[in-house]
Amino acid sequence: MSEWSVDTLKEHLEGKLAALNERIDVQHRADQRALDLAQLNIDARLEKLNELRQQVSDDRATFANREATDERLKRIESFQNKLLGVALAVPVITSLVVYLLTKSG
Repeated sequence: MSEWSVDTLKEHLEGKLAALNERIDVQHRADQRALDLAQLNIDARLEKLNELRQQVSDDRATFANREATDERLKRIESFQNKLLGVALAVPVITSLVVYLLTKSG
């Protein structure tokens, strides 16, 4: 049976404490590395999100706004109505010309 003295107990406990402190330090360094990697990951994701946001903003700038689109649509509809009027008038005018030509001839 070994006997403990104050010195051997102190040496034993200091050894255990040093080993515990070393494990805590190792764990702390590992935790810090994990936090650093997580921060790098978050920074990379945020950078990608910023790039996406910029891309969406750039794309949005190329879209037609509602007022301009409505104005162009009104002009197209107006032109379409004029064409329809001409398309309806041509047969009437043609019939009238044919009638006049056949009546006078």
